[in-house]
Amino acid sequence: MYQADFACWENTQSWHGKYRKLLDVSKAAKLGWTYKTELEDGIRLSYEDFLNNPMRAER
Repeated sequence: MYQADFACWENTQSWHGKYRKLLDVSKAAKLGWTYKTELEDGIRLSYEDFLNNPMRAER
């Protein structure tokens, strides 16, 4: 079973001192992984899928 490695850095810019969780994709990049969908396109496609799928829209 694969377990993802997550890195956590303290967010010193935040007034409440919460931690930011950032995903380190360097291991995936070393294996040849690259993204295929731009962030804005992915958000738009996800929203369109939500609207077009009645089972998800009912929730």
